[in-house]
Amino acid sequence: MGGSLLKTNVTVLSIVNDSVALGGLALTNATSNFAVGVGYQALSALTTGDGNTAVGYRSLASLTTGSRNTAFGYESSFLLITHGDNASFGYQALRNNLVSQISAFGYQALTANTTGTNNSSFGYQALNSNTSGINNTAFGNLALRNNNTGNDNSAFGYLALASNTTGSRNAAFGNESLRGNTIGS
Repeated sequence: MGGSLLKTNVTVLSIVNDSVALGGLALTNATSNFAVGVGYQALSALTTGDGNTAVGYRSLASLTTGSRNTAFGYESSFLLITHGDNASFGYQALRNNLVSQISAFGYQALTANTTGTNNSSFGYQALNSNTSGINNTAFGNLALRNNNTGNDNSAFGYLALASNTTGSRNAAFGNESLRGNTIGS
């Protein structure tokens, strides 16, 4: 993002290529357009991905070429490298994610997700343990919290399907509904 000034560990404001960097090592290598990096190492590895916004310590710090990602929170979408169209809001939301088109809102929402696609989580640790499960939707604190590889699940409510690990094609509506289900489909 221009010059050695942004490569220091001090708070700096820089505006280049319609991009804004504020924070030590934020947008350090970027030649991309329309990027916003606020916080230490926010978008620090970005080179060519356009339209990214990262606010928070190490938010989107590993992203190199992905576009249209939005991350707010400490280490939000931290390990994402090349994919785009993700939204993460909250402490470590989507922290380990490596794929596109995922939405996570809440403290550690979908934090373990690596290859699971088409997932959406809203709430404290919603879908927190999901690594490769696909097409899952969790709304509510701890909803589908232990899901790891289960697919096509919908959980709405506090602790809904919270114990599910590998079960697929389940629908739970209401607080603690199907809480004890682990592998049932």
